[in-house]
Amino acid sequence: MQRKTSLLGVLMCGGKSTRMGRDKGLIPFLDKTWASLGAEKLSALGIPVAYAINPGQASHYLGLLNERPPEPWTRSPTLTTNEPTPLTDGPVLIMDDPDLPVGGPLLGLLSVHRRFPEEVIFLLACDLPFMEEDVLQELLKAYGQNPGYDAYQFGTQEAPEPVCAIYKASALENITGKEGGNSSLKYWLAKWNVLRIPIPAGKEHCFSNINTPEEWGS
Repeated sequence: MQRKTSLLGVLMCGGKSTRMGRDKGLIPFLDKTWASLGAEKLSALGIPVAYAINPGQASHYLGLLNERPPEPWTRSPTLTTNEPTPLTDGPVLIMDDPDLPVGGPLLGLLSVHRRFPEEVIFLLACDLPFMEEDVLQELLKAYGQNPGYDAYQFGTQEAPEPVCAIYKASALENITGKEGGNSSLKYWLAKWNVLRIPIPAGKEHCFSNINTPEEWGS
């Protein structure tokens, strides 16, 4: 599969999972894990995949990826430093950058941007286990056909889906140059020129964010 050179798929796994009580990316589902399923869906778009994690997750995810690296990127995983890093053919683990004065998903997103400052980031949260590849293809299509935006997301300005979205490097660089400490992705999306596309009919379940054992069991 030919790589789309400017895009990097990023699976967001670095949350504390406080309400779930366990690492959500490692929850088993369909003989895999939420993290490996999300990575496979991003890989199917023809883009390399990085995992955004917190430092406490490194050993667990190195073990997961050494056991079954996502196709088609079959080399051993790489754990990056805090410096800009060239892309490899294997999956990449990127730990949160302690120098960034933000938190939440924005911390993971900007940590990846610091390592790969030229890449457009296709972000997907690991706790969207029902996401489907054809929905991701719709977002990729919108990005390819409409080059003049800072970010691309499903939903509306009032109800955005910030953890299934595409972010241009130029927009993320603008955040790192204004280290204001605002950790809300929705805050920054409201300031950018964003292409918002409707959630496809019948695909609302793809955006079911699972945060608790009760939600997972229902």
